[in-house]
Amino acid sequence: MLKKRTVEGDAAANKIQAALMNTLDLFGGESKDLLLLYLDREYGISVYEPENLSKKKIESAFEAVFGMGANILIEKFDAELKIVN
Repeated sequence: MLKKRTVEGDAAANKIQAALMNTLDLFGGESKDLLLLYLDREYGISVYEPENLSKKKIESAFEAVFGMGANILIEKFDAELKIVN
C-alpha cells in the first residue's frame, strides 16, 4: 500500500531534510558526502528522498554509527529542527 502524501507531510519531511543537511555541515566536503552515502546505503536515509526521513530513524542511525558521540549530533539535529520550525 502506498503512503498518502499530504502538504503537511511534505513540509515536515522537508524540515527534517533541511535539519539533517545543516547538521551534517559539521563534516566538511568529502567526509559529508561519504557519510550521506553511508547513511543511504546502510540505513535507507537519503536526503534526496525526504519523504522517507524520520527523526527517530536519523537518531538511531547516528547512534549506530557514532556510538556515545552521537549525542553531539542528535543535539545539533534537534537544534536545527527547532530553527526550521
